[in-house]
Amino acid sequence: MITEAKKKIEEYETKNDVHQFKLVLDAASIFISSLTHGVSTESELEMGIRIYKNLLSVNMITSLHQYEYDYDLQNEILYKKLGVFRLCIPETHKALRGLTETLVGMSEGEMDPIIKTL
Repeated sequence: MITEAKKKIEEYETKNDVHQFKLVLDAASIFISSLTHGVSTESELEMGIRIYKNLLSVNMITSLHQYEYDYDLQNEILYKKLGVFRLCIPETHKALRGLTETLVGMSEGEMDPIIKTL
C-alpha cells in the first residue's frame, strides 16, 4: 500500500500543480490506513515525511478564493497532517504520539477516533 501512496506523491510532484491536492490527500489516507501502528522502517518514515511536507504545501490552497470557505477541506488537511505526523512516531514512542494534538489546541488522544475515519 505504501507503494500506492508513493505513486500518488510522485504524480503530484511531477504535475507541480497545487490544484491536484487530491493526490496528496489520497496518499495521506493510504498512509494512515496502512500504518495504523506507526512506521516501522526507514522507508516508511521517509514516505511519511514526504507526504507531510506535501500536505504543508497543499495547506496554502485554502488561502485561494475558491477554497477559502471550504472548511471541510481545511479540516481534512489539518487532520491528515496530524495523522501522518503522529504515525511517523514509532509505536515504541506511543506516549509522545498522544501529545501531537496539543500542538494545535486539542486534548491529548483526541485524534485517535478521528484517525480511524480518515
